[in-house]
Amino acid sequence: TSEATAAVLDTLTAAGIEQRDMQTLDLFADMALRPELASESFELERTLTLAGIQARADNPNAVAGTVMNALFYGADDPRGRPSTGTVETVGALTVEDVRAAKDALLSPDRSTFAFAGDFGPGGLDDLVDALERRFGSWSTSETRVPTHLPVIEEPAPGRIVLVDRPGAPQTVVRVLRPVLAAASPTREARACVDTVFGGSFTSRLNANLREDKGYTYGAGSRIQRSGEQWLMLAYSSVRTDVTGASLEEFQREFARMRADGIDEGELSKAVETLRGRVVGQAETTGGQAGSLAALVQNELPLDDAHRTLEALAGVSLADVNALAKSELYDWDQLLIVLVGDAEAVVPQLEAAGFGAPVRVDADGKEL
Repeated sequence: TSEATAAVLDTLTAAGIEQRDMQTLDLFADMALRPELASESFELERTLTLAGIQARADNPNAVAGTVMNALFYGADDPRGRPSTGTVETVGALTVEDVRAAKDALLSPDRSTFAFAGDFGPGGLDDLVDALERRFGSWSTSETRVPTHLPVIEEPAPGRIVLVDRPGAPQTVVRVLRPVLAAASPTREARACVDTVFGGSFTSRLNANLREDKGYTYGAGSRIQRSGEQWLMLAYSSVRTDVTGASLEEFQREFARMRADGIDEGELSKAVETLRGRVVGQAETTGGQAGSLAALVQNELPLDDAHRTLEALAGVSLADVNALAKSELYDWDQLLIVLVGDAEAVVPQLEAAGFGAPVRVDADGKEL
């Protein structure tokens, strides 16, 4: 997709059904159903994509993400490879490949329209009529794209891997493990624990590594969903000279959570933080449309925000501490990816008792 397409989608999201918006729908329908896919446009997009891929190797955060996914999912899983491709895969593409894939990727049986805004006097009926006139003849492709990938539930044995970036002033730290899918109210209880651990500016990780130690500009964590896969990710970028000490603090916070859990004050603050985020999603039309699209994508009920607020109100200290003290925060089940100056970092890790890390390249292949 191009920046022009994204701009039209942004305009469409905020649009009401007026004459100018009909013109926007016309343009959007023309791009979705009748894309030109000219050879010149394809070559430009491929050139830009290749430039982005080559720049990826110079971005330590991008390298950490590539390595993390490669090691977590494996090379045979599409999630274990960069979504933007590689120099080899993108370089081999032709405009004919894109044209052949268009109908499978843009298919009505795999598509949903999400709107938020003022639809005019006719309301939803006018919107549906406008869409029907433009998209009513949109036919389903016989080609199917696989949508379900295996879910990793059991963590691999913990390990530390390192990508060498000689002379780097900072070390990128990524800490990862799979977590089980969770429905309400377990989902909200787990979110509360993560908010205390690293999911807010006042979280334990940030208070320790940034505010107390001054090792970094920020540290945090999140429990995130990627398709049907759930992950817990903790992260930071720390000064090279305190990489070993920083990893010790990560380990200390994981151990502290598992040993002590959280207290009533922390839980109350976490609940209010999460309530604010849910409410904040409805403050703009763009936020509403984005939330609606996410619900559809993740196959959640359309009243999920209401259910989340109800579940948050019922979360108890016993609920959250049952999760906090579980294997979720077991240090020995974590994949730890470091991107930094090996000459400076390795001695620190060994001195801190972590041993020598496994050395990998920027694609996650062991050296």
